[in-house]
Amino acid sequence: MAKKGSILLVSMPPYRGGVPALVAIMGRHLISLGWEVRLAFYATLGDNPDLVAPSWRLLSGAVPKMREEAPWNGMPTVAVGCRFPELEATYTQSSAFWRKLVASHDRHIAIGGNPLVSNILVECGVRHLLLCAASVEEDRCARAEAMPFLRRLVDTLAVRPLLEAQQKRALASPLAIRMGISRYTCRLIEAEGATPLRLLPIPTDGARFTPPAVAAAPGVIGFAARLGDPRKRVPMLIEAVALLAQDGHSVRLRLAGEAPAFLPALAERLGIAGLVEFLGHVPDEHLPAFYQSLDVFALPSSQEGLGIVGIEAMASGVPVVSAARNCGPDDFVVEGVTGAFAGDSPRELADRLAAIIGDRPLRAAMSAAARQHAVLRFGEEAFAAGLAEAWRDAWGDAP
Repeated sequence: MAKKGSILLVSMPPYRGGVPALVAIMGRHLISLGWEVRLAFYATLGDNPDLVAPSWRLLSGAVPKMREEAPWNGMPTVAVGCRFPELEATYTQSSAFWRKLVASHDRHIAIGGNPLVSNILVECGVRHLLLCAASVEEDRCARAEAMPFLRRLVDTLAVRPLLEAQQKRALASPLAIRMGISRYTCRLIEAEGATPLRLLPIPTDGARFTPPAVAAAPGVIGFAARLGDPRKRVPMLIEAVALLAQDGHSVRLRLAGEAPAFLPALAERLGIAGLVEFLGHVPDEHLPAFYQSLDVFALPSSQEGLGIVGIEAMASGVPVVSAARNCGPDDFVVEGVTGAFAGDSPRELADRLAAIIGDRPLRAAMSAAARQHAVLRFGEEAFAAGLAEAWRDAWGDAP
Protein backbone atom coordinates (compact mmCIF):
# COMPACT_ATOMS: atom_id res chain seq x y z
CA MET A 1 0.00 0.00 0.00
CA ALA A 2 1.37 3.41 -0.97
CA LYS A 3 1.96 5.70 2.00
CA LYS A 4 -0.40 8.68 2.19
CA GLY A 5 1.85 10.87 4.30
CA SER A 6 2.99 11.25 7.88
CA ILE A 7 0.92 11.75 11.03
CA LEU A 8 2.19 12.85 14.44
CA LEU A 9 0.20 11.62 17.43
CA VAL A 10 0.84 13.88 20.44
CA SER A 11 0.05 12.38 23.82
CA MET A 12 1.11 11.61 27.38
CA PRO A 13 3.59 8.86 28.36
CA PRO A 14 2.16 5.55 27.06
CA TYR A 15 2.80 3.55 30.19
CA ARG A 16 -0.49 3.20 32.05
CA GLY A 17 -4.18 4.05 32.07
CA GLY A 18 -6.78 4.40 29.36
CA VAL A 19 -5.12 7.06 27.19
CA PRO A 20 -2.43 4.72 25.80
CA ALA A 21 -5.24 2.38 24.75
CA LEU A 22 -6.78 5.25 22.76
CA VAL A 23 -3.41 6.04 21.19
CA ALA A 24 -2.90 2.41 20.20
CA ILE A 25 -6.38 2.19 18.65
CA MET A 26 -5.86 5.40 16.67
CA GLY A 27 -2.37 4.39 15.55
CA ARG A 28 -3.42 0.95 14.33
CA HIS A 29 -6.35 2.40 12.41
CA LEU A 30 -4.28 5.06 10.66
CA ILE A 31 -1.49 2.60 9.83
CA SER A 32 -4.09 0.30 8.27
CA LEU A 33 -5.17 3.20 6.04
CA GLY A 34 -1.63 3.68 4.74
CA TRP A 35 -0.32 6.51 6.91
CA GLU A 36 3.13 6.66 8.48
CA VAL A 37 2.38 7.27 12.16
CA ARG A 38 4.77 8.53 14.81
CA LEU A 39 4.01 8.95 18.51
CA ALA A 40 5.49 11.88 20.43
CA PHE A 41 4.81 12.16 24.15
CA TYR A 42 5.77 14.68 26.79
CA ALA A 43 8.36 13.30 29.21
CA THR A 44 7.41 13.64 32.87
CA LEU A 45 9.44 14.10 36.02
CA GLY A 46 8.16 10.80 37.37
CA ASP A 47 8.61 8.65 34.28
CA ASN A 48 11.54 10.29 32.45
CA PRO A 49 13.55 12.34 35.00
CA ASP A 50 16.65 12.33 32.78
CA LEU A 51 14.80 14.22 30.02
CA VAL A 52 13.40 17.11 32.08
CA ALA A 53 15.07 20.04 33.83
CA PRO A 54 13.40 20.89 37.14
CA SER A 55 14.25 24.12 38.91
CA TRP A 56 16.47 22.46 41.51
CA ARG A 57 18.73 20.99 38.78
CA LEU A 58 19.09 24.07 36.57
CA LEU A 59 22.11 25.42 38.46
CA SER A 60 23.92 22.14 37.85
CA GLY A 61 23.41 22.60 34.11
CA ALA A 62 20.35 20.42 33.51
CA VAL A 63 18.66 21.01 30.16
CA PRO A 64 15.60 19.40 28.55
CA LYS A 65 16.27 16.56 26.14
CA MET A 66 14.43 14.74 23.39
CA ARG A 67 15.00 11.02 22.88
CA GLU A 68 13.95 8.37 20.41
CA GLU A 69 12.28 5.54 22.32
CA ALA A 70 11.68 1.93 21.35
CA PRO A 71 8.81 1.58 18.86
CA TRP A 72 5.48 1.33 20.65
CA ASN A 73 2.56 -0.57 19.11
CA GLY A 74 4.24 -0.45 15.72
CA MET A 75 4.91 3.30 15.88
CA PRO A 76 8.28 5.09 16.02
CA THR A 77 8.21 6.93 19.34
CA VAL A 78 9.92 9.99 20.77
CA ALA A 79 9.86 11.51 24.27
CA VAL A 80 10.09 15.29 24.65
CA GLY A 81 11.40 16.91 27.81
CA CYS A 82 10.82 20.41 29.22
CA ARG A 83 11.99 22.88 31.84
CA PHE A 84 10.18 23.30 35.18
CA PRO A 85 8.19 20.06 34.99
CA GLU A 86 7.05 20.62 38.58
CA LEU A 87 4.63 23.22 37.22
CA GLU A 88 2.96 20.57 34.98
CA ALA A 89 1.72 23.16 32.47
CA THR A 90 5.20 23.13 30.92
CA TYR A 91 4.62 19.55 29.75
CA THR A 92 2.13 20.81 27.19
CA GLN A 93 3.83 24.02 26.10
CA SER A 94 5.50 24.33 22.74
CA SER A 95 9.30 24.29 22.48
CA ALA A 96 11.97 24.07 19.81
CA PHE A 97 11.76 20.27 20.09
CA TRP A 98 8.00 20.27 19.54
CA ARG A 99 8.13 22.81 16.70
CA LYS A 100 10.68 20.67 14.84
CA LEU A 101 8.60 17.52 15.31
CA VAL A 102 5.36 19.18 14.29
CA ALA A 103 6.88 20.78 11.18
CA SER A 104 8.19 17.41 9.97
CA HIS A 105 4.72 15.79 9.75
CA ASP A 106 1.76 16.35 7.45
CA ARG A 107 -1.13 15.82 9.89
CA HIS A 108 -1.43 16.04 13.67
CA ILE A 109 -3.71 14.44 16.26
CA ALA A 110 -3.61 15.14 20.01
CA ILE A 111 -4.88 12.42 22.37
CA GLY A 112 -5.06 13.01 26.12
CA GLY A 113 -6.89 12.47 29.35
CA ASN A 114 -7.77 16.18 29.15
CA PRO A 115 -7.51 18.86 26.42
CA LEU A 116 -4.06 20.16 27.42
CA VAL A 117 -2.14 18.11 24.82
CA SER A 118 -3.94 20.18 22.19
CA ASN A 119 -2.11 23.26 23.47
CA ILE A 120 1.19 22.04 22.01
CA LEU A 121 -0.31 22.02 18.53
CA VAL A 122 -2.22 25.26 19.10
CA GLU A 123 1.04 27.01 20.02
CA CYS A 124 2.69 25.48 16.95
CA GLY A 125 -0.10 27.00 14.86
CA VAL A 126 -1.30 23.82 13.10
CA ARG A 127 -4.75 22.50 12.34
CA HIS A 128 -5.35 19.26 14.24
CA LEU A 129 -7.77 16.80 15.79
CA LEU A 130 -8.13 16.42 19.57
CA LEU A 131 -9.49 13.31 21.27
CA CYS A 132 -9.84 13.55 25.04
CA ALA A 133 -11.63 11.97 28.01
CA ALA A 134 -12.30 14.72 30.58
CA SER A 135 -11.69 18.31 31.63
CA VAL A 136 -8.60 19.28 33.62
CA GLU A 137 -10.64 19.55 36.83
CA GLU A 138 -12.29 16.17 36.42
CA ASP A 139 -9.06 14.50 35.33
CA ARG A 140 -7.06 15.76 38.32
CA CYS A 141 -9.52 16.07 41.19
CA ALA A 142 -8.89 12.68 42.83
CA ARG A 143 -5.11 13.04 42.51
CA ALA A 144 -5.24 16.53 44.01
CA GLU A 145 -7.33 15.34 46.95
CA ALA A 146 -4.76 12.64 47.71
CA MET A 147 -1.84 15.12 47.84
CA PRO A 148 -0.19 15.97 51.18
CA PHE A 149 -1.30 19.33 52.59
CA LEU A 150 1.68 21.42 51.43
CA ARG A 151 1.70 19.84 47.99
CA ARG A 152 -2.03 20.46 47.67
CA LEU A 153 -1.55 24.09 48.71
CA VAL A 154 1.06 24.63 45.99
CA ASP A 155 -1.22 22.88 43.54
CA THR A 156 -4.15 25.12 44.43
CA LEU A 157 -2.19 28.37 44.35
CA ALA A 158 0.19 27.79 41.44
CA VAL A 159 -0.19 24.61 39.40
CA ARG A 160 -3.94 24.34 38.88
CA PRO A 161 -4.42 27.99 37.81
CA LEU A 162 -1.74 27.53 35.14
CA LEU A 163 -3.38 24.36 33.86
CA GLU A 164 -6.86 25.88 33.79
CA ALA A 165 -5.59 28.96 31.93
CA GLN A 166 -3.85 26.71 29.42
CA GLN A 167 -7.02 24.66 28.94
CA LYS A 168 -9.01 27.84 28.35
CA ARG A 169 -6.58 28.99 25.64
CA ALA A 170 -6.53 25.59 23.98
CA LEU A 171 -10.32 25.31 23.90
CA ALA A 172 -10.69 28.82 22.52
CA SER A 173 -8.50 28.06 19.52
CA PRO A 174 -10.15 27.54 16.12
CA LEU A 175 -7.28 25.26 15.10
CA ALA A 176 -8.72 22.12 16.71
CA ILE A 177 -11.58 19.83 15.78
CA ARG A 178 -12.45 18.28 19.14
CA MET A 179 -13.79 14.80 19.81
CA GLY A 180 -14.95 13.21 23.06
CA ILE A 181 -14.86 9.52 23.92
CA SER A 182 -18.33 9.58 25.52
CA ARG A 183 -21.39 11.77 25.84
CA TYR A 184 -20.16 12.60 29.33
CA THR A 185 -16.82 13.82 27.98
CA CYS A 186 -18.55 16.01 25.44
CA ARG A 187 -20.68 17.64 28.16
CA LEU A 188 -17.66 18.26 30.39
CA ILE A 189 -15.54 19.92 27.72
CA GLU A 190 -18.42 21.97 26.33
CA ALA A 191 -19.08 23.23 29.89
CA GLU A 192 -15.54 24.65 29.85
CA GLY A 193 -16.47 26.87 26.91
CA ALA A 194 -15.56 24.69 23.94
CA THR A 195 -17.62 24.55 20.78
CA PRO A 196 -19.73 21.36 20.56
CA LEU A 197 -17.60 18.23 20.46
CA ARG A 198 -18.05 15.26 18.17
CA LEU A 199 -18.65 11.90 19.83
CA LEU A 200 -16.12 9.33 18.63
CA PRO A 201 -17.14 5.79 19.65
CA ILE A 202 -13.99 3.95 20.74
CA PRO A 203 -13.87 0.56 19.00
CA THR A 204 -13.52 -2.79 20.70
CA ASP A 205 -12.15 -5.69 18.68
CA GLY A 206 -15.09 -8.08 18.64
CA ALA A 207 -13.01 -10.73 16.89
CA ARG A 208 -10.40 -10.63 19.66
CA PHE A 209 -12.65 -10.20 22.67
CA THR A 210 -15.18 -13.03 22.43
CA PRO A 211 -17.28 -15.06 24.88
CA PRO A 212 -15.65 -18.30 26.06
CA ALA A 213 -16.72 -21.65 24.64
CA VAL A 214 -17.64 -22.68 28.19
CA ALA A 215 -19.05 -20.05 30.55
CA ALA A 216 -16.91 -18.97 33.50
CA ALA A 217 -17.59 -20.39 36.93
CA PRO A 218 -20.37 -18.54 38.80
CA GLY A 219 -19.18 -15.91 41.25
CA VAL A 220 -15.88 -14.96 39.60
CA ILE A 221 -15.76 -11.16 39.72
CA GLY A 222 -13.07 -9.15 37.95
CA PHE A 223 -11.67 -5.68 37.46
CA ALA A 224 -8.72 -4.31 35.47
CA ALA A 225 -7.21 -0.88 36.12
CA ARG A 226 -4.47 1.13 37.75
CA LEU A 227 -5.44 -0.37 41.09
CA GLY A 228 -3.77 2.33 43.16
CA ASP A 229 -5.67 5.17 41.49
CA PRO A 230 -8.07 6.52 44.15
CA ARG A 231 -10.73 7.13 41.48
CA LYS A 232 -10.93 3.36 40.87
CA ARG A 233 -12.09 2.71 44.45
CA VAL A 234 -10.66 -0.80 44.56
CA PRO A 235 -10.99 -0.92 48.40
CA MET A 236 -14.77 -0.57 47.99
CA LEU A 237 -14.78 -3.56 45.63
CA ILE A 238 -12.73 -5.67 48.05
CA GLU A 239 -15.13 -4.72 50.86
CA ALA A 240 -18.09 -5.66 48.64
CA VAL A 241 -16.56 -9.11 48.02
CA ALA A 242 -16.11 -9.54 51.77
CA LEU A 243 -19.81 -8.78 52.24
CA LEU A 244 -20.75 -11.29 49.54
CA ALA A 245 -18.68 -13.96 51.29
CA GLN A 246 -20.32 -13.11 54.62
CA ASP A 247 -23.72 -13.43 52.97
CA GLY A 248 -22.87 -17.00 51.93
CA HIS A 249 -22.09 -16.43 48.25
CA SER A 250 -19.31 -18.44 46.66
CA VAL A 251 -17.19 -15.68 45.11
CA ARG A 252 -13.68 -14.90 43.96
CA LEU A 253 -12.16 -11.58 42.90
CA ARG A 254 -9.56 -11.32 40.13
CA LEU A 255 -7.73 -7.99 39.91
CA ALA A 256 -5.55 -7.14 36.89
CA GLY A 257 -3.03 -4.37 37.40
CA GLU A 258 -0.18 -3.53 39.74
CA ALA A 259 -1.52 -3.47 43.30
CA PRO A 260 -0.12 -1.22 46.02
CA ALA A 261 0.61 -3.03 49.29
CA PHE A 262 -2.42 -1.66 51.09
CA LEU A 263 -4.82 -3.65 48.91
CA PRO A 264 -3.58 -7.16 49.81
CA ALA A 265 -3.38 -5.93 53.40
CA LEU A 266 -7.04 -4.91 53.26
CA ALA A 267 -8.06 -8.31 51.89
CA GLU A 268 -6.09 -9.96 54.71
CA ARG A 269 -7.69 -7.76 57.35
CA LEU A 270 -11.18 -8.57 56.04
CA GLY A 271 -10.42 -12.28 56.12
CA ILE A 272 -10.74 -12.85 52.37
CA ALA A 273 -7.09 -13.03 51.30
CA GLY A 274 -7.74 -16.47 49.85
CA LEU A 275 -10.60 -15.13 47.73
CA VAL A 276 -8.69 -12.29 46.03
CA GLU A 277 -6.22 -12.91 43.21
CA PHE A 278 -3.81 -10.06 42.53
CA LEU A 279 -2.67 -10.86 39.00
CA GLY A 280 -0.28 -7.94 38.54
CA HIS A 281 0.16 -6.49 35.08
CA VAL A 282 -1.72 -8.58 32.54
CA PRO A 283 -0.10 -8.28 29.09
CA ASP A 284 -2.36 -7.13 26.30
CA GLU A 285 -2.30 -10.52 24.60
CA HIS A 286 -3.63 -12.18 27.77
CA LEU A 287 -6.54 -9.81 28.36
CA PRO A 288 -9.08 -11.82 26.30
CA ALA A 289 -8.47 -14.88 28.50
CA PHE A 290 -8.77 -12.71 31.62
CA TYR A 291 -12.21 -11.45 30.61
CA GLN A 292 -13.34 -14.93 29.59
CA SER A 293 -12.53 -16.17 33.10
CA LEU A 294 -15.09 -13.81 34.67
CA ASP A 295 -18.73 -14.23 35.59
CA VAL A 296 -19.29 -10.50 36.24
CA PHE A 297 -17.11 -7.45 35.65
CA ALA A 298 -17.20 -4.80 38.39
CA LEU A 299 -16.48 -1.14 37.72
CA PRO A 300 -16.24 0.45 41.20
CA SER A 301 -14.80 3.77 39.96
CA SER A 302 -16.19 7.08 41.12
CA GLN A 303 -15.78 8.48 37.60
CA GLU A 304 -14.85 7.16 34.16
CA GLY A 305 -14.47 9.16 30.96
CA LEU A 306 -15.65 6.00 29.22
CA GLY A 307 -14.35 2.78 30.76
CA ILE A 308 -12.87 0.81 27.85
CA VAL A 309 -12.29 -2.21 30.09
CA GLY A 310 -16.04 -2.45 30.63
CA ILE A 311 -16.70 -2.54 26.88
CA GLU A 312 -14.01 -5.20 26.39
CA ALA A 313 -15.63 -7.27 29.14
CA MET A 314 -19.04 -6.92 27.47
CA ALA A 315 -17.61 -7.98 24.10
CA SER A 316 -16.40 -11.07 25.97
CA GLY A 317 -19.96 -11.76 27.10
CA VAL A 318 -19.48 -10.51 30.67
CA PRO A 319 -22.17 -8.29 32.28
CA VAL A 320 -20.89 -5.10 33.92
CA VAL A 321 -21.91 -3.70 37.31
CA SER A 322 -20.84 -0.05 37.49
CA ALA A 323 -20.76 2.21 40.52
CA ALA A 324 -19.84 5.08 38.20
CA ARG A 325 -22.94 6.63 36.70
CA ASN A 326 -23.86 9.90 35.01
CA CYS A 327 -20.50 9.57 33.25
CA GLY A 328 -18.80 7.30 30.70
CA PRO A 329 -20.41 3.93 31.57
CA ASP A 330 -23.83 5.42 30.78
CA ASP A 331 -22.87 4.82 27.14
CA PHE A 332 -22.66 1.03 27.51
CA VAL A 333 -24.29 -0.15 30.75
CA VAL A 334 -28.00 -0.60 30.07
CA GLU A 335 -29.73 -1.23 33.39
CA GLY A 336 -31.07 -4.75 33.60
CA VAL A 337 -29.95 -5.54 30.03
CA THR A 338 -26.15 -5.44 29.72
CA GLY A 339 -25.51 -5.05 33.45
CA ALA A 340 -26.51 -2.82 36.32
CA PHE A 341 -25.64 0.36 38.16
CA ALA A 342 -24.77 0.30 41.85
CA GLY A 343 -24.52 3.01 44.47
CA ASP A 344 -21.44 4.35 46.18
CA SER A 345 -21.22 1.88 49.07
CA PRO A 346 -19.80 -1.65 49.37
CA ARG A 347 -23.24 -2.91 50.38
CA GLU A 348 -24.95 -1.55 47.28
CA LEU A 349 -22.20 -2.87 45.02
CA ALA A 350 -22.38 -6.28 46.68
CA ASP A 351 -26.15 -6.46 46.28
CA ARG A 352 -26.06 -5.67 42.55
CA LEU A 353 -23.31 -8.24 41.98
CA ALA A 354 -25.26 -10.83 43.96
CA ALA A 355 -28.40 -10.24 41.89
CA ILE A 356 -26.56 -11.34 38.73
CA ILE A 357 -24.41 -14.07 40.27
CA GLY A 358 -27.44 -15.67 41.92
CA ASP A 359 -29.71 -15.62 38.86
CA ARG A 360 -28.18 -17.77 36.13
CA PRO A 361 -30.89 -17.19 33.49
CA LEU A 362 -30.51 -13.43 34.04
CA ARG A 363 -26.73 -13.71 33.75
CA ALA A 364 -27.05 -15.67 30.49
CA ALA A 365 -29.43 -13.09 29.01
CA MET A 366 -27.16 -10.22 30.07
CA SER A 367 -24.14 -11.99 28.58
CA ALA A 368 -25.77 -12.22 25.15
CA ALA A 369 -27.05 -8.62 25.28
CA ALA A 370 -23.67 -7.28 26.46
CA ARG A 371 -21.87 -8.96 23.58
CA GLN A 372 -24.36 -7.66 21.01
CA HIS A 373 -24.29 -4.10 22.38
CA ALA A 374 -20.50 -3.93 22.47
CA VAL A 375 -20.05 -5.24 18.94
CA LEU A 376 -22.77 -3.12 17.33
CA ARG A 377 -22.26 0.20 19.10
CA PHE A 378 -18.50 0.07 19.61
CA GLY A 379 -17.38 -1.62 16.41
CA GLU A 380 -14.64 -0.50 14.03
CA GLU A 381 -17.13 0.85 11.49
CA ALA A 382 -18.61 3.42 13.90
CA PHE A 383 -15.13 4.59 14.89
CA ALA A 384 -13.96 4.87 11.26
CA ALA A 385 -17.05 6.84 10.25
CA GLY A 386 -16.75 9.25 13.18
CA LEU A 387 -13.06 9.85 12.58
CA ALA A 388 -13.62 10.41 8.85
CA GLU A 389 -16.25 13.06 9.56
CA ALA A 390 -13.97 14.98 11.94
CA TRP A 391 -11.07 14.57 9.51
CA ARG A 392 -13.07 16.19 6.69
CA ASP A 393 -13.88 19.13 8.95
CA ALA A 394 -10.21 19.57 9.79
CA TRP A 395 -8.56 19.03 6.41
CA GLY A 396 -11.26 18.73 3.77
CA ASP A 397 -10.38 15.23 2.62
CA ALA A 398 -10.71 11.61 3.76
CA PRO A 399 -8.22 9.76 5.94
